Amino acid sequence: MPQIFTGVGQLVNAITTWLLGIIPATTILILMYHAWMKSMADGDTGEIAARNKAMKRTILWGCVAMSANAIFYFFKGYLVP
Repeated sequence: MPQIFTGVGQLVNAITTWLLGIIPATTILILMYHAWMKSMADGDTGEIAARNKAMKRTILWGCVAMSANAIFYFFKGYLVP
């Protein structure tokens, strides 16, 4: 296998390893921000509902990002010897 493909493979491994740490960390930080802003809403039902929706979206897209990373690992392991 040519050297460039080996280097690209190592780069992809490094990037996906970093993503395995960055995605959950940013998801938790964004979730904490919305929870904090919800606690400061002072009973405003519209603001509380908006923050609840944002928190649900944050969890959903965090799971989607982690699933995409897992699917990438699966296909990489299956297709690349």
